[in-house]
This record gives sequence, C-alpha cells and structure tokens, in this order.
Amino acid sequence: MRVFVTGGTGFLGRRVVTRLLAQGHRVRVLARNPEKAAAVKALGAEVVLGDLGAIDGFKDALRDCDCVVLVGVRAISSGKW
Repeated sequence: MRVFVTGGTGFLGRRVVTRLLAQGHRVRVLARNPEKAAAVKALGAEVVLGDLGAIDGFKDALRDCDCVVLVGVRAISSGKW
C-alpha cells in the first residue's frame, strides 16, 4: 500500500514513517523543510516538498496513494496549535 504522510518529519511522524516502512508500505512524506526531509528520505521514504496550506503544490503526489495519514497537524489558518 502507498501511504501519504503529513507531519512525517516531526518527532512522532518519523516514528510513524519508520513503522509503515517496516511493515512493507511505500511511504510518501509531505515536508516543508528540506533538511528534515533528508532524514525521512534516508529511512526509505519518498519526499514531496510542500505545505498543507498550498494543496496545489502537492496534489499530484496524492494521485496514486491508497491512504493519507495526518500526524501532528496544526491549525493552518492561524499558525497556532
């Protein structure tokens, strides 16, 4: 199964990505920060640079995914938790 993960570069998200990869899933991570993205890429995940607030930037990356996992998403409109 191909899983699209948001928040996959954070503390909890990296653990989710690691577990999904260990279970044999193909994981695609949405990341805003290229440096943090490198860490999950090294685990074996595919990385798409973008932001939840700008869906046009990554909607093509969702096309062949079977499910989406949202990890630690903060309020987009206010930028606050």
